[in-house]
Amino acid sequence: MSETVGAQVRAIREARGMKQRELVDACAAAGWNISASTIENIEGIRRVSKGEDKPRPRREISVDELLALAVVLGVHPIDLLIPGDAGDDELVTLPPGLEVTAGQARAWIAGTGFLEEPADLAELAEVMRRVPTFRAAALNAAWWTPERLHEQQRLTNAALRADEEARSMAPEGDEAPGRG
Repeated sequence: MSETVGAQVRAIREARGMKQRELVDACAAAGWNISASTIENIEGIRRVSKGEDKPRPRREISVDELLALAVVLGVHPIDLLIPGDAGDDELVTLPPGLEVTAGQARAWIAGTGFLEEPADLAELAEVMRRVPTFRAAALNAAWWTPERLHEQQRLTNAALRADEEARSMAPEGDEAPGRG
């Protein structure tokens, strides 16, 4: 994931015509002191040190760095985590090696979708209790696929037919079972 973030930082910076030094200065202006070598390390631009035959591996990016770079670059953190040019159906890898579509990853990171859907309505309700209303609405909409809506309608219709059948079989003046 740090590799993706570094590549996105570099791509966004270069698309804006910014030099690394300008990004460092913008970070300082925002109150975040970061060195040019840290930006190099995040972006994955490594020089081979004297006595080494290959660059050192990229270092992991911290959550603080991710958020600060998103603020300074004027993008959402999700735009650094998932490449903007990745189509929604394109596979991306999330740590610890989980392959999902870019669309699923974006929705999950934004808190409006699932990587693993709740098993049933009770589990969905529990998830929805723990999140703000706008996210609960989005998660509810994500869970109620057309297939689930169709199945729910089928079950409701079957229950209504069974209830009507029970009423029609009850003697005149008696209530249907469970209607006392």
